Formats: sequence, C-alpha cells, structure tokens
Amino acid sequence: MYIVTVIPLSRGINKENLTYFTVNNIPLGTVVSVQIRNKEVNAIVINKESLSSAKEAVKASNFKLKKVVAEKGPFILSSEFFCATLKAKDYFATTTGATLFSLLPNIFLNNCHKIKNVRKEISEKQIISGTKNEKLVLMASDEDRIDFYKKLIRQNLAHKEGTLICVPTGGDAKIFKESVDKGIEEFFYIFENENTSKKYLQKIESAMKDDHRSIFVVTPAHFYLASLIPNIKTIVIEKESSNIYKSQVRPFLDIRVFAEILVNESRQVIIFGDRILRAETISKVESKEFFEVLPISYRTKSTIKKELVNVKESWQKRKKFFAISTELTELVKKTIESKKKIFIFCLRKGLSGVVVCNDCKTPIECEKCKASVALYGATQSGKILLCNKCGNRKFAKESPLCKICQSWNLVSLGIGIDKVEGELSALFPKVKIARFDGETVRSAKEAEKITSEFYSKDISICLGTEMAFYYLKERVDYSAIASIDSLFSMPNFRASEKALRILLETENLAREQMLIQTKNVDDSSITAWHSGNLSEFYKNDLSDRKTFGYPPFTTIAKVTLETKNGQYEKEKLFGIFSDHKPIFILSSSKKGKTLLQMIIKIPKTAWCQSDPFIVDKTILSKLTSLPPSYTTEIDPENMM
Repeated sequence: MYIVTVIPLSRGINKENLTYFTVNNIPLGTVVSVQIRNKEVNAIVINKESLSSAKEAVKASNFKLKKVVAEKGPFILSSEFFCATLKAKDYFATTTGATLFSLLPNIFLNNCHKIKNVRKEISEKQIISGTKNEKLVLMASDEDRIDFYKKLIRQNLAHKEGTLICVPTGGDAKIFKESVDKGIEEFFYIFENENTSKKYLQKIESAMKDDHRSIFVVTPAHFYLASLIPNIKTIVIEKESSNIYKSQVRPFLDIRVFAEILVNESRQVIIFGDRILRAETISKVESKEFFEVLPISYRTKSTIKKELVNVKESWQKRKKFFAISTELTELVKKTIESKKKIFIFCLRKGLSGVVVCNDCKTPIECEKCKASVALYGATQSGKILLCNKCGNRKFAKESPLCKICQSWNLVSLGIGIDKVEGELSALFPKVKIARFDGETVRSAKEAEKITSEFYSKDISICLGTEMAFYYLKERVDYSAIASIDSLFSMPNFRASEKALRILLETENLAREQMLIQTKNVDDSSITAWHSGNLSEFYKNDLSDRKTFGYPPFTTIAKVTLETKNGQYEKEKLFGIFSDHKPIFILSSSKKGKTLLQMIIKIPKTAWCQSDPFIVDKTILSKLTSLPPSYTTEIDPENMM
C-alpha cells in the first residue's frame, strides 16, 4: 500500500496538495481521480511513499485518508509546461491545481491516458545552445496580418516546423483557416468546442502522426497543445487585445501572460498580433522586451468617409433627448433607398443604462442587491426594470417612489439597443431590423442564422452590441455608432483604449462611410480615430497610466469579499496590507450583505524583482493566506 500526494485540478480548493492512499504503485506524474467533498476530481500525483515508511505520519494525522478512486494515465504535457504553470500560479496568486484546471479542458484530462506521448523533452544542453526565444508583435490591418501569416505558415512547413495560432473564438478559428489555407488544407487542425472524445482523439492522433507539417488553430481552452504537439516552433496570439483571453472566473488566468511565461521555458517564438495592440504590449515594445515583426505604423489605413456628430449640441438645439440624430436618420434613409446595408453599434442592452429621480438625481436601486437598475423594452405586460447584477426584474409601472425624496418623477438616461431599435422602427416602420445582443441571441446557431439572413436577405439594418463583432465578418456599405459615451463614465483605466477598439472594429465593417454620435468629441480615443493617428493616443495613455499608477507600470491586486460585517473585514485586511496603501470600496450586495473590495497597486519592481514572472514571496504569501471566501484577481479588467 502507498501514500500519494496529489495536486487537485480544481479552482475551488485552496490547498496546494492533498494526500490519499492506494494499493497500486502509481508512477509520479500520473493523472488520477480522487474524491473531494463527495465529488470526483482529477489530480496529478507528485509524490509517493510506502505505507510502512509513512506509518508514523499517518497515525499522527487528524483526518482519515481516502482512497484514490481511479488511475487515468500519465500527465503527458512537457516539463516546460509544468514549470510555466508553477510560475503562473504565483503570478496570479493561486494554486497549481487551479491554474492547471483553468488551462486544461476536461476532454483532455479524461482522455490524456489514451494519447501516445511522442514529445521529446528539451535537454539542458539544447537549452543552452539553442536559439533564445523571441517575443514579437505585429500591429497591422487584418489584410496585412493575414498576408504575413500566410508567408510564416508556409515558411514553417518548408522547414518541417509546426505553427499554433490562438484566436479568441471558434468563429475566428474558422475564418482564419479559410483566409490562409489555400493549397495546404490537409495540414490544418482546428480545436475549439470539442464535444466527443472519439472525434477529439482521432484529431489528436492524426496531428501527432504529422506533427512536423501541421498548423493548429485553437481557442484559448486548447492552448495547451503548444506543449503537447512536438515541433511547434511558432505561437501566434491573434487579436491579442480581446478580453476573452482573460478568464472571468477564478483563478482569473490570462492566456497571454501564460503564453509569455511558457516561451521563456520552451524557447519557442511568440507573436502577438492585432489591429490595435494593448497599451501594455506597446510599452513592452518601447522597453525592448518585445520586438516588431514589421515596423509598427501608428496611422490607420482608411479610405472611408468619417462623420462625427456632436449630439450634445443637437440635444440643446432641439431641446429633446433622442437616440437617432438627424444625420444618422439621413444615412439610414439613404441605405434603405439605395438597397444597401448598415451596421449600427450600441454599447448597452435595454432601453437605457440607468433610471434616476429627475428631482434629486438619485439612481433607482435594485430592491435585492442595491445595484442600479436598467430599463428594458416592452413586454406584453409593459416595460421592465432589470438589475444586470442579480437578475431581479420588476415591471416599470410598479416602480417605487424615489427613496430619497419620495418623488414619482423618474427618468431613464443613456442609450440602449432597445431605444435605438424603437426610434428606428418609428422612423421606418416597414423596414425589418436584424439584432445582435444577449437578449435576442442565446446560442452560436442563432447568431449564425441572424448573420446569414442579414447578409443574404433583404434586410438593410443590423443593430448590435460587442457580440456582433464576433459574427459579422463581411463588410457592409455603412456603419455607425449610436452611443459610446457611457463607457467614459466607468471606473476603468482601459475605457479609452476599449472605445478606440470599438471605433476601429466598427470602421472595419464599413466600405463607404462611418458615422459616430457622441457628446465626448474631444476624448483621446475619438480624436485618434477621426485623425487616423494613434501615436499621440498611446503616448498620452501610457503617460496617464504612469502618473496614476496603473498597468503596465504597476501590478494591481483586487481582493473581493461578500460579507455581513464589511467594516470588520476591512479593518482586518488593512492590518495585513497596510504597507501597500490599500483602497477600499464597500457597496451593497445580495441578501443584505456588503460587497467589500480592496485594491492595492504594487510597483512592477516590487511584484517581480529579479525576473518578469518570479513573484516576491512576501506579498504573495499575504494574498495566498486569505481564506477561500476571498477572491483575488491580478490585473483585473475592471477596478470595480
């Protein structure tokens, strides 16, 4: 009988490793199934010893050992992958098991014992004599990037070397393959939503046989293939600014960061590509951590007409709030009369983003969680006040009086997709409108159906939130932005960068003309888009981030806790992190609890002192010592 130590592959377990017993002599590195809280969980064996030698320790333990449920097979990923995982788990202040759980999909863990390991580990001699890993960037138009990737892939094929391209979504994977695979279709493998073990294993087996002449197009869930498949020389993170690369659930892993850590270990080449790179990436180019594949051009290539409408002036002249300006009405009218097509972007779902008291200006709060409510379009029973935080909904006609001044004079502010659709339907009642948002599209099939109908049928207008960008890939005649202003009021240092990305995505869908309605005509993102010069935007954005202590000049750690005693927990956290000047935010949460958020800004030199990804143990120990009820996120997308 043997005592084994395992790393549990689960994000909900705060312990680095656990101990079990087994009657089998299980090799180190084996994937096994163990029971945790009456649930079977995958785990990796990292240590074992015979029961006879561990008898005293077992007797002294204050818990009963459980038996290993099943032995699945060897952990066949490379040692470089495991080393990168150990660095990543420190960087994201989590456990090895939670990191692996985030990196490896269940379909791999459940079938890894059936995959033949044909990888050759890199020897120390090869690492010393081998070429140093390269970290490159490619900021160019979609067309120019595709041209570069075509040449890169064929060059690697000629040298019998593999290429892995990671894209945000399955739709992006299919479009990428169709753009570059002419004449080399048989070498392509797409890994996205792998549903059946049989098809998955067939694809893996085929790829393993032909590893030196393969191109892999994968979504973030299958990035591990960069270490599983032998002879992958080049890794591409395409559309690197997409927030899909950052996990929205614990442990909040960022595939872009993990990819950078991995190539440090594996000596592979990595390329971060996009139409507009993140400010963090541009900063690394300026500091010579990353290098340009092609010289970065900060001027956008655009031949379309750009029209900027200051709606604030229009509202003042007409003394009325509206979602569709005279200029946008004329553009839609021209689209319909000439039988062309237009895409109109809307930042928000619903009719409006917030409902306020028109007398005292207090936002109307959700009765359950106290978050601000939004107004949504009419149902058979009337308009709905919906809380996007907890999902609580109430008919607008049942809306309570203002809790501050008891006024019934409530108004909705902001422009949502429902409001835009309502005004367009009133202006053009006979025109059919296609629509992309979370309320109307529930699955990829529904999205593909709407896309097909918009492009192929007699539909002139398509409205969409950011979701539309993942499905609308063919250009239309015109594009417009109904409103983007609420983005600038968010407590997010990335707001202007996100706005610029939305502007360029919307522009990229138009062949002839783009129009934007805004009251923030002087914002840096809108100025950069209108002029086509991004140089000043990046310069000012990085300067502001340095002044106010935001990434890439600091590492931000956000700690969140839902509690009944917010003030007590705040004082406890302050006692631990007082050296780091924490900022605390307390707000109402569900069921009468308090949502406590702590923000600490750690200088880069303090977070990672000797190596970009070797974390200072003093700060790390404070973060990892917090109980599981606390959620820790490193470099969050949003501060609140």
